[in-house]
Amino acid sequence: MQIAARQRLFDYAVTEALDLLDVAAKKIKIPEYKTTLEIPVIGGIDVSVSNVNITNLQVPRELAKVAIESGYYHLKAANLTAEITFDWGWSKGPLSGSGYGELSLQGGALDEIFLVRNQESGVPQLVAVSSAVSFESLRLTIHSYSADWLYQGLLYIFSGTIKRQVEEALDGAMHTDVPGAINGLLDSLPAKVSVQGLPFDAVFTYAVYTLNYVIVKGYGEVVIDPVPPSLLASSPAAPQQQQQQQQQQQQQQQQQEDASAGQASARHLTMQQQLLRPNLLDGACPFPASPLPLTPADIGGDTSMFSLYLHEAIPNCIFWGLFNAGALHQTVQDGNIPQLRLITDLFGGLIPELPKHYSKRGMLMDIVMTTPPVVSFNAGAEGGVVIAAQYDTNVSVLNATGDGATLLVAQLAANVSIAADFGWDATVIHSTAVNYAVKYEMFPVNVKGWNQIIDWVVKQAGPRQSLGQLWDTYVKTPATPYIGLDKVVTRAVGQWFVVSSDVKVTQLPPLFDRA
Repeated sequence: MQIAARQRLFDYAVTEALDLLDVAAKKIKIPEYKTTLEIPVIGGIDVSVSNVNITNLQVPRELAKVAIESGYYHLKAANLTAEITFDWGWSKGPLSGSGYGELSLQGGALDEIFLVRNQESGVPQLVAVSSAVSFESLRLTIHSYSADWLYQGLLYIFSGTIKRQVEEALDGAMHTDVPGAINGLLDSLPAKVSVQGLPFDAVFTYAVYTLNYVIVKGYGEVVIDPVPPSLLASSPAAPQQQQQQQQQQQQQQQQQEDASAGQASARHLTMQQQLLRPNLLDGACPFPASPLPLTPADIGGDTSMFSLYLHEAIPNCIFWGLFNAGALHQTVQDGNIPQLRLITDLFGGLIPELPKHYSKRGMLMDIVMTTPPVVSFNAGAEGGVVIAAQYDTNVSVLNATGDGATLLVAQLAANVSIAADFGWDATVIHSTAVNYAVKYEMFPVNVKGWNQIIDWVVKQAGPRQSLGQLWDTYVKTPATPYIGLDKVVTRAVGQWFVVSSDVKVTQLPPLFDRA
């Protein structure tokens, strides 16, 4: 698993970081400044400047860029403008005056060099190495009826001490506050992700630098827990137990059903069944990863802000882990599906004789994978993604007494293959191959009908699934409320699946809480 973050992503990140700087700037407190100005003829006048506040920091986005160098980043921004308000006052003996004014610092430049280093925890941290903020000119406005000496005196103060204090405060924000805010988000990045509900962990290694993009490398670890007793207990019964249950049920059925049903039951009792219990696999996941078949020029030349590269070993090891955990087992029973009765009459086209002997009875189907499903990413294949699965299906009739006992009427083995283009907004099913085979039948089974119904279900339900839905449902990080994906493109490359996208910040996170 790899993630490539490109120049456009960092340029966009700079503009958002400058929004954070604007937030930080508005919280900067410039200390009150007092001095004595020597005015010709008049003499010394005490002057103070207080309540200096930066109300707005403007940075043209097109003039803010970051260069990805060998091991570090170099951020530059030009033509900064800082709008400032302040209060002033003067006194000389019994005389005094006060008022307010505005200051506009213009022609600013910002220059910062920073690194991204890994902590012992594996999470990256942004470290500012050097930073500098400077302004070339200023425009001063004071609201006063005082003489010109006051304007000249304040202009002297602001062009020196106050301007320097503002520059130092902004430099401090870029050196400390903004990196601290960004690191607050980086601290939430996991070096290892455990996916809830799946036997799968993802481990990431950050900060591998190149000239025009940054690679984040990761790998998956599939962790297999023992099959819990409750799952084994809920699995289909062992053959002897199942036969005992069916024998009891058959005795009841023979008293209630007609002779043909009794003969069918007798045939069922003499059958040596092999019921649905997957053969669990041991050892490590048998799907090795292969190198990403793209050159640095290929990766850097993609116009998207970032790309996620996922090797087919990741989904295959997830399925392998789920299979070994005994989790690929689905039971569908009458009464468990809202607004749908799963009864024998609905199976008339699949098992034609069934409704004749068991009319309007509830049904139960056990579906169990007999091998782990396999996912193949192949740019040469139709759709780019092929999913193959083999599973068994037990079809049973529920006991009329409602005691939960079942009567097995058919056991089918299925081999299904689906070729699809998994897009961000929709999935396109290009082809399906469905092949059912009968392992046991109490009544004749319409195999062709089973093939057709599964083919229809896949083609109807498949397009309603999308990678975007999976992202919204399962990808939850502290940054999720603030960041969205835009212009997402997917494709298969060799044995890798590529998701390329731009990033957009939907809202700034509440990172600054200083008073």
